[in-house]
Amino acid sequence: MPKERNKADSYREKAPIKREKRVMHSSTLPSVRCLDHLYDEDKIFHLRGAIAYSIMGLKHKLMMKFMHSKLARMPKEELNAESKIILETYGKKVDYVDFNTLQPIVNSLFISLF
Repeated sequence: MPKERNKADSYREKAPIKREKRVMHSSTLPSVRCLDHLYDEDKIFHLRGAIAYSIMGLKHKLMMKFMHSKLARMPKEELNAESKIILETYGKKVDYVDFNTLQPIVNSLFISLF
């Protein structure tokens, strides 16, 4: 038994959905425009973490494999300290967490509260 069709169904078939392409340039994004003054006003902290290849997703494993193979082809003289560490620890679980590095953040928060 054929399904009954209503006017809305026939309209959807005839009228394709038009989607606008919106291109946002970095100069028009407010979040990008205001970054310059953030570097002057705010402090930026860098905290090292841990890496465990056994729990990584496929995308991140592939990314690290690509990075490792690219670094392995480079001459040893051109490698910086971080690149050498990546080569040495590839495929292993490594933990660089240091809770002492939180002290400058705590100090900064404490000062900003008062």
